[in-house]
Amino acid sequence: MWLLIFFLTIVGFLALALISPVQINFRYVLDKGNIEAPDGVVELSSPGTGVQIKLLWGLIKFRLRLSSASLGYRALKPILKLRARITGRQKTMARKKARITPERAHQLYKLAVKIYNATLPANKYFLGGVTVHRFSWRTGISLFEADQTGLAVGGLWFVKSNLSAQIYRLIKKPAPRPELEVQPLFKDQLILWVRLNFDFSIRMSRMVAAGLLAAWLYLTQRRS
Repeated sequence: MWLLIFFLTIVGFLALALISPVQINFRYVLDKGNIEAPDGVVELSSPGTGVQIKLLWGLIKFRLRLSSASLGYRALKPILKLRARITGRQKTMARKKARITPERAHQLYKLAVKIYNATLPANKYFLGGVTVHRFSWRTGISLFEADQTGLAVGGLWFVKSNLSAQIYRLIKKPAPRPELEVQPLFKDQLILWVRLNFDFSIRMSRMVAAGLLAAWLYLTQRRS
């Protein structure tokens, strides 16, 4: 009797998990003036950058915080340095440091393209179930001259409008209009701040099905 109750409880929990949405919030932050340090290290992000994931309507949540991301040099070669930590309920679960060379970045890029091409039907199926709740991308920029700032603002508007159109073209469900802003600061110095907030959700069942389909497609192509 108790075994049956335990089995039904597990089945019920799994069924509830499969129909529940997975809420994902991606944030990217770059603060004013946090562009180039005196030692030549370029800071690529500021505290606040990371991904938060909520499961079972927020009962389970954890966040991947990107503590720092910088581009420096070693032996005259650029190297990307990343520091991140995973937290759950304000408790640090894991910490990770990584250094990526241009060669390693190129290898990862080729692998990502290979996997994407091999699993394209699974990617389309996954994106078909995505519901966008908010897409906000705000930028402030100042170059040394006013005309340079004006050109940079025009270029950023072009990039933002095209990228947001590409993203929304992949999403099948209705979504709120993207919140885009480019603010010219017109200071006699180099300043850049960025606030990117992408909030979306997808049902766990669709995510699991897309993952299984992607694995099957990738393994099938490798065998062939």
